[in-house]
Amino acid sequence: MKKIFLLVSIVGFSTMVFAQSNKGELLLDKVSANTSAYQDIEMTFTYNMDNNTEDIHQSKSGIVYINKDKFNIDLEMAVIIYDGNKRYTIVDDEVTISSAEDESGISSPTQILDMYKEGYVIKWDIEQKVPGKTIQYVRLIPIDTNSEYQYILIGSDIKSNDLYNVIYTDKQGTQFKLQINTLKANQNLPASLFTFDKSKYPESEYLYTDLDE
Repeated sequence: MKKIFLLVSIVGFSTMVFAQSNKGELLLDKVSANTSAYQDIEMTFTYNMDNNTEDIHQSKSGIVYINKDKFNIDLEMAVIIYDGNKRYTIVDDEVTISSAEDESGISSPTQILDMYKEGYVIKWDIEQKVPGKTIQYVRLIPIDTNSEYQYILIGSDIKSNDLYNVIYTDKQGTQFKLQINTLKANQNLPASLFTFDKSKYPESEYLYTDLDE
């Protein structure tokens, strides 16, 4: 009898997890499709890193412009421009050029909306009320046990299906939070935003490093 009860419990739990995963995946599918349908996006954000154990707390704010696979990120002292072919990272008086296939860790800001499709167990998480919005969270748990992250939380506005925030928690307990403050879509952003203008960064004043050479 105990074996039968255990079997029923396992099957019941597995069914519940599958249902949650399917529900969470459907929500992320909506958010991904909604974002992909925008011609362009202008988004202000805040990036926080917190490690309570080491008492380390950092915060930065920025703005990102996105046009399909192209983007321009202005994060206080750093600017990153990707024109669909090359990525230009400007920090202080240095310009670093790299291809889309490099390992810098900087990818399209919207890649998070596709990463859930493989490599993660997806679970339905908490609902949160914020002024004027209801945020539903979906938890991504890496299948790879060697992943540096314990889990990733993706929060979305259940009414607009827009991304609200993304929270990474690593195995050391450090939390990285990307909070979207404003999001404007279909602004007819100028093409110049997604083109690196070398005249603004003359070689007489900036050190250029091309990682592809």
